Amino acid sequence: MTDTALTYVSFANIAHFSQVLVIFGQHLPKLTNIFMEELKQYKWLLIVFLLFVVSAFSSCKELKYKTSGETVDARISDIYKTTSSRRRFMKSTKLKVNYVFYDEEGYPHSESDTVATDWPFKGKNVKVEYLVGEKGSSRLVGNSETMMVWIFFATFGILAFTGFRFYRQLV
Repeated sequence: MTDTALTYVSFANIAHFSQVLVIFGQHLPKLTNIFMEELKQYKWLLIVFLLFVVSAFSSCKELKYKTSGETVDARISDIYKTTSSRRRFMKSTKLKVNYVFYDEEGYPHSESDTVATDWPFKGKNVKVEYLVGEKGSSRLVGNSETMMVWIFFATFGILAFTGFRFYRQLV
């Protein structure tokens, strides 16, 4: 090709590119709105996915308590109120319960759990469940995280439904 032919091709490409830019510029607000709507949907999907992952870890721990947790009697050594503030005006008062229990091998463990202030105590003994071999894994019986299990199943359902809808759009 000669220099004249290359110049013509280059100008033709620039002219075509400028036409594409004009057309793109005319439709840019519409494309931006579509993109923002898609981004909102994916943002909610990302939030649901993150909730799914966090609740999955918590649900696995609950499953561990259900399958291999041991329940024993423990003696309360101390109970006192604790106040924590998550934000400036949101203060939460809980009870910190210190207790001592003996594992199945007879070794003593001095641990604690935090419960609501209206927790029903009957005397100086409580039931405690713990994971064998994991230090600091004990908790009062009934102080479980079943809400996270429900969140896990709800987010799993939302992700499954969304995946099904996405699959249907592809097919």
